[in-house]
Amino acid sequence: MAVVFKAIKPSRFDDKKFKEDMRHAAEAEGRKILKDYQAIVRTWEHKPEFKVSTSVTAATGGVLLEVWTDSKTEEGQIFKFVDEGTKPHEIWPKRQGGVLAFASAFTPKTRPRTLSSGAGKRGPVDTFRPYVQHPGTEAREYTETIEQKWQKPFAKDMQDAMNKAARESPHHIK
Repeated sequence: MAVVFKAIKPSRFDDKKFKEDMRHAAEAEGRKILKDYQAIVRTWEHKPEFKVSTSVTAATGGVLLEVWTDSKTEEGQIFKFVDEGTKPHEIWPKRQGGVLAFASAFTPKTRPRTLSSGAGKRGPVDTFRPYVQHPGTEAREYTETIEQKWQKPFAKDMQDAMNKAARESPHHIK
């Protein structure tokens, strides 16, 4: 009688599939975050277009998720000004010799650190000036608020995705 041991040779780990699974999980998270950004601008007349992009770094396999809008577009610039706020500044008419016309009664559609927008209000155009010394815009801090809201759920969901990918790999011990 003899004892025989046979070496178990595991199949090759599918690193490409693992990274792809992680990227898909990050895209799913991005779609959730995208809904928050869309809720913020729901009532805006000029809505920026938000995009979700994901990538996996080759060296570490880390996943990068970005939800963003193009700040080069007029809508993207407006979003940035409202998100980050503005300092006091002068506003001049675009045409030389023109005047600015605006409503003196105004209620904004958004509030700081609130991920939604309401109707807002603007009274009749009743003020005419050759230029305006704007007091600045209070930062709404949408990006910071969204980051704080999603940081822990994102980490948990990505850990769950890694665990699922590991369970589905041929290396998983049952």
